[in-house]
Order: sequence, then C-alpha cells, then structure tokens
Amino acid sequence: AADIKVKDINLITLLEVCENIDFAGIGFYEKKNFLHLDVRPTKRIRWRE
Repeated sequence: AADIKVKDINLITLLEVCENIDFAGIGFYEKKNFLHLDVRPTKRIRWRE
C-alpha cells in the first residue's frame, strides 16, 4: 500500500488515472490531499474520507 500525491496534479485527475490502473483498493482523502492505494489481492474496494 502507499499514500500518494503528485505535485501539480489535481487529486481527481490522479484518482481517474489510478482507477484506470485498476488498484484493488483506493482511498480518497480529499481534505488531506492524497490517495491511499492498496495492491493486495482482494476484492475491489473504494472509500472516501
């Protein structure tokens, strides 16, 4: 797993890119401005804080 943000990339755009990569888990932390990406073998899960 990793928590990521990319300088000069909008969080929504980064989320869309990660959705296309098809990570197992994606957590959207809008107030803290980062995504949590989970790569373990599990069912697809999404959450937002």
